Amino acid sequence: MSDKDKECSGCGGGCGGHGEEGHECGALASGHIHSVDPVTGIFVESEALDGLMHGMYSEYFDIEGEQLKIQGSYDKGVKQGIWSEFDKTGTVLKVEIFDKGVLLEKRTKL
Repeated sequence: MSDKDKECSGCGGGCGGHGEEGHECGALASGHIHSVDPVTGIFVESEALDGLMHGMYSEYFDIEGEQLKIQGSYDKGVKQGIWSEFDKTGTVLKVEIFDKGVLLEKRTKL
Protein backbone atom coordinates (compact mmCIF):
# COMPACT_ATOMS: atom_id res chain seq x y z
CA MET A 1 0.00 0.00 0.00
CA SER A 2 1.42 3.37 -0.99
CA ASP A 3 1.35 6.43 1.29
CA LYS A 4 -1.32 7.96 -0.96
CA ASP A 5 -3.60 4.98 -0.25
CA LYS A 6 -3.34 5.49 3.53
CA GLU A 7 -5.63 7.76 5.45
CA CYS A 8 -4.58 10.15 8.21
CA SER A 9 -5.50 8.58 11.53
CA GLY A 10 -6.45 12.02 12.88
CA CYS A 11 -9.13 12.91 10.33
CA GLY A 12 -9.50 9.98 7.97
CA GLY A 13 -7.62 11.70 5.16
CA GLY A 14 -9.46 15.03 5.00
CA CYS A 15 -6.29 17.00 5.72
CA GLY A 16 -4.36 15.45 2.84
CA GLY A 17 -1.78 13.88 5.15
CA HIS A 18 -2.12 10.39 3.66
CA GLY A 19 -0.33 8.79 6.62
CA GLU A 20 3.20 10.07 5.90
CA GLU A 21 5.69 9.41 8.66
CA GLY A 22 5.88 12.38 11.03
CA HIS A 23 2.65 13.85 9.70
CA GLU A 24 0.48 15.65 12.26
CA CYS A 25 -3.14 16.14 11.37
CA GLY A 26 -4.05 19.82 11.40
CA ALA A 27 -7.75 19.20 10.83
CA LEU A 28 -10.21 20.12 13.55
CA ALA A 29 -12.92 17.72 14.56
CA SER A 30 -16.49 18.91 14.90
CA GLY A 31 -17.53 19.76 18.45
CA HIS A 32 -16.09 21.33 21.56
CA ILE A 33 -12.30 21.77 21.66
CA HIS A 34 -9.97 22.47 24.61
CA SER A 35 -6.26 23.15 24.25
CA VAL A 36 -3.40 24.57 26.31
CA ASP A 37 -0.30 26.24 24.89
CA PRO A 38 2.60 24.51 26.72
CA VAL A 39 4.80 27.62 26.53
CA THR A 40 2.39 30.41 27.50
CA GLY A 41 -0.11 28.38 29.52
CA ILE A 42 -2.95 30.05 27.60
CA PHE A 43 -6.09 27.87 27.72
CA VAL A 44 -8.36 27.90 24.66
CA GLU A 45 -11.98 26.77 24.51
CA SER A 46 -13.60 26.72 21.09
CA GLU A 47 -16.08 25.04 18.78
CA ALA A 48 -15.55 23.53 15.34
CA LEU A 49 -17.85 22.34 12.58
CA ASP A 50 -16.69 20.23 9.63
CA GLY A 51 -13.03 21.09 10.27
CA LEU A 52 -13.56 24.86 10.63
CA MET A 53 -13.70 27.07 13.71
CA HIS A 54 -17.41 27.76 14.21
CA GLY A 55 -19.12 29.22 17.26
CA MET A 56 -17.75 30.71 20.47
CA TYR A 57 -14.00 31.12 20.97
CA SER A 58 -12.41 31.97 24.33
CA GLU A 59 -8.81 32.29 25.50
CA TYR A 60 -7.94 32.38 29.17
CA PHE A 61 -4.81 33.45 31.05
CA ASP A 62 -5.23 30.43 33.35
CA ILE A 63 -5.78 26.73 32.74
CA GLU A 64 -8.87 26.76 34.98
CA GLY A 65 -10.67 29.00 32.46
CA GLU A 66 -11.51 31.71 34.97
CA GLN A 67 -9.40 34.68 33.78
CA LEU A 68 -10.64 35.63 30.30
CA LYS A 69 -8.10 36.99 27.79
CA ILE A 70 -9.96 37.01 24.43
CA GLN A 71 -13.54 36.19 23.50
CA GLY A 72 -15.38 36.20 20.19
CA SER A 73 -17.00 33.89 17.69
CA TYR A 74 -16.31 32.30 14.34
CA ASP A 75 -18.70 31.60 11.50
CA LYS A 76 -17.39 28.83 9.24
CA GLY A 77 -13.74 29.70 9.88
CA VAL A 78 -13.90 33.50 9.87
CA LYS A 79 -14.27 35.98 12.72
CA GLN A 80 -17.81 37.27 13.12
CA GLY A 81 -19.35 39.83 15.44
CA ILE A 82 -17.75 41.34 18.53
CA TRP A 83 -14.28 40.24 19.67
CA SER A 84 -13.00 41.53 23.02
CA GLU A 85 -9.53 41.40 24.58
CA PHE A 86 -8.98 41.79 28.33
CA ASP A 87 -6.01 42.34 30.65
CA LYS A 88 -5.38 40.16 33.70
CA THR A 89 -7.58 42.40 35.88
CA GLY A 90 -10.56 41.95 33.55
CA THR A 91 -10.36 45.43 32.04
CA VAL A 92 -11.31 45.58 28.36
CA LEU A 93 -8.24 46.50 26.29
CA LYS A 94 -9.66 46.19 22.79
CA VAL A 95 -12.97 45.57 21.04
CA GLU A 96 -13.16 44.64 17.36
CA ILE A 97 -16.27 44.14 15.25
CA PHE A 98 -16.11 41.75 12.28
CA ASP A 99 -18.49 40.94 9.46
CA LYS A 100 -17.59 37.72 7.64
CA GLY A 101 -13.92 38.12 8.58
CA VAL A 102 -13.70 41.80 7.61
CA LEU A 103 -12.75 44.20 10.42
CA LEU A 104 -15.41 46.92 10.51
CA GLU A 105 -14.43 48.73 13.68
CA LYS A 106 -11.69 48.66 16.30
CA ARG A 107 -11.66 50.39 19.69
CA THR A 108 -8.75 50.30 22.09
CA LYS A 109 -8.38 51.44 25.68
CA LEU A 110 -6.79 54.88 25.84
